[in-house]
Amino acid sequence: SSGRQGDLGGTSADRARPGAMEKAAFRPTDLLSMEKMAKKFRGKKVLFDILKRWASNAYHRIVEDTRPAGCPWQALKASFREVGLEVTESDLRRALIYCYMNLDDSSKTEAAERKLRDPLSYFHLARYVNVEQVLKHWNWYLYCLSFESYDFTSDHNQWNRLPEETLVRMPMDFVDLEVLSQSFQTRVTAIQLNRRPVTFGIPTPDSTPALLLVHDGVWAAMLGQKPISADSFCVHEIVELADSLPGYLENFLGETGCTMEYDLLKDCYTVCVGQHLLPVPREHIKRMVTDGQKCVSHQSRRTSDIKCGPLPGQAPALNGIPDGEVEFQLLFELVVHDLLLHLEEIKEQLSGRVHVKPDHMIEYKEFFQTLNVLPELELVPFEAPKAKSGVANGSSKPNGPVENRRLTHMSLREVKELVENQVRVWVKCQQSSEQRDEVYLPCRSGDFICLVKAGKEFPDGSINFMAHTLTSPTVKKWIFSDAICQFVAREVFAHDESWPHPAEEFLSLQPHDSVLVLERQTGAWQGWALAQHGQQQGLVQLEILDAQVYVQQTGDGATSFS
Repeated sequence: SSGRQGDLGGTSADRARPGAMEKAAFRPTDLLSMEKMAKKFRGKKVLFDILKRWASNAYHRIVEDTRPAGCPWQALKASFREVGLEVTESDLRRALIYCYMNLDDSSKTEAAERKLRDPLSYFHLARYVNVEQVLKHWNWYLYCLSFESYDFTSDHNQWNRLPEETLVRMPMDFVDLEVLSQSFQTRVTAIQLNRRPVTFGIPTPDSTPALLLVHDGVWAAMLGQKPISADSFCVHEIVELADSLPGYLENFLGETGCTMEYDLLKDCYTVCVGQHLLPVPREHIKRMVTDGQKCVSHQSRRTSDIKCGPLPGQAPALNGIPDGEVEFQLLFELVVHDLLLHLEEIKEQLSGRVHVKPDHMIEYKEFFQTLNVLPELELVPFEAPKAKSGVANGSSKPNGPVENRRLTHMSLREVKELVENQVRVWVKCQQSSEQRDEVYLPCRSGDFICLVKAGKEFPDGSINFMAHTLTSPTVKKWIFSDAICQFVAREVFAHDESWPHPAEEFLSLQPHDSVLVLERQTGAWQGWALAQHGQQQGLVQLEILDAQVYVQQTGDGATSFS
């Protein structure tokens, strides 16, 4: 005890005398209280929450908080456990103290210099002036390191306990992290906010680094992969390809790439791997490395994880941003940061000094100058499964092979011939059809359905087709051709003044105008239909209209793509 008091700079009698602190070399417990220092960083917890959320999404990993929150030793222990290294906090502290105690004079001086420069180090936070002051309290520093984190808490939720009056709960710095990574022969990566990650340890092909998050002395561990929802497709995310791929992708086994877009009909992603754009079927993606918010659902294909703002008229000053969300806090921190910079500029101008605005992009500009220009991306064509029947090879199909058609309009007659030749045709519905009869297939405008059988053809040229949807391929029902057809006018159509009906009841069309047939007329009006052109509705003669179908995909029973 007396030895420790001597290290702290004088006896109790000396400390009681006036001016004793000026004569003493240092009293670190008087100059620094970690709990008081934490109160000075009001935005620390908010920024650390932002870092945790970003890192969890970027690395697609679970972030585990410690108890009490922010403990570096517990975080390092959890991250070591994640990579298969079972250690205790006591093991970590004993290894660190052992290394520091066995340093020679030159190595100890170098360690002290590095700790003075490290913003996370106790000696930097306590504003030690030089290496001599650090070395004078080196033994006391190692003594404080011997106390574990549970010695400073009584409820495992707050730092509310001090084992001894002369102790300080020592933080962990990057010098400690480097020593521990070498002692346990494990790579450690510390991820910071708005800074590049720092990795310690020697990289090996099979080594997995232990991941830590740190911001202003607050730490957390990153654990295993977050669970992936099986019923969602995610785009703009980093994925790892499977170890078994089709022949045209065999050179990309196990590669990592970014999903650029998703083709719902082909059930296929466009994945960017290096300078290649690869069409990769969904079942050949092994796992998703990152987590994003742009996900396409099986049922609705809408984006998920949408956060709504306040109701109209009830929004705060920052309209549309919920004040309870992390985005609001992030924007608040940015505004405060810009305000402080502006106040500093005004202060220097009032004092007569020339304000020089710092360029925060210098580091990144220098880094980008070292990069080479990327070559053009090479587009790898998608290879569909080969057709099994002679019909799919195009030898007996009308108007040439169907495989040469891509996103094209076809006449209703051509579509019927394809279906009669047992070719499945994927078409886009042009209008919604809510049928009360259970034998008919309900659809919405824009949906894609597959025509599998041609039914009865009526005298006016309309046809019934047997079809199914993408999500329910086993449920086949009838659909009327008007629901999948877009009609194009061949000639001018206008109201004739000799007709006994007013002009408002008829459409006026020019050649190549497109219309939707809403209802075919019967009886005396046979050959006429109620149609819609833009926002206008009216009667039109069917004989001046050509029925066209928007074909998205065709194939035989084994499904091939256009």
